[in-house]
Amino acid sequence: MMNKFTIGAAALLMLTSCYEDYVMDYEVQGVGFANQTDVRSLIVGEGMSFSTGVALGGTISNDEDRIVSYETDYSLVSQETLDAMKAHRFSYIQTLTASISGLEALPAAQYSLHPEGNEAGKVIIRKGSHLGTIDVTVDSAAFLSDVSRTIPRFVIPIRITDGGTASLIEGKTSTVI
Repeated sequence: MMNKFTIGAAALLMLTSCYEDYVMDYEVQGVGFANQTDVRSLIVGEGMSFSTGVALGGTISNDEDRIVSYETDYSLVSQETLDAMKAHRFSYIQTLTASISGLEALPAAQYSLHPEGNEAGKVIIRKGSHLGTIDVTVDSAAFLSDVSRTIPRFVIPIRITDGGTASLIEGKTSTVI
């Protein structure tokens, strides 16, 4: 009986110590994009818009507003990015990019970025949240004036330039959508 109690107490102690490690923040918090490549559909009559976001990791609870700076980085529009899309772990991205021979950056005059916080080039990850949202709105008149736009080859490349109080997560600082 004493042996069963000792084993039970030891197991409970091990589980408790593991739980303590689980609920503790990491020493460093980091920001990045969850997906480095993605495909989004634009639907006429539904605003021609979509959202993307910057995620915060390494902390259980976010106790402060965090300002993350970003920029449009056209150097991300490359054959290497298209190859990554064609080999993506999500099959819908593979399917939608299979027939594309090259990517083209959507001209900046044909879309606008509306980050949480409404300051150009900066998105806020609000206290209590782990995601800062950037809404993308495409100018429907300009975009739809060219029939070739129905082929999904146009992308918007974004790179995080400064994580504010958080580090930049290596390999997660950019997205091409």
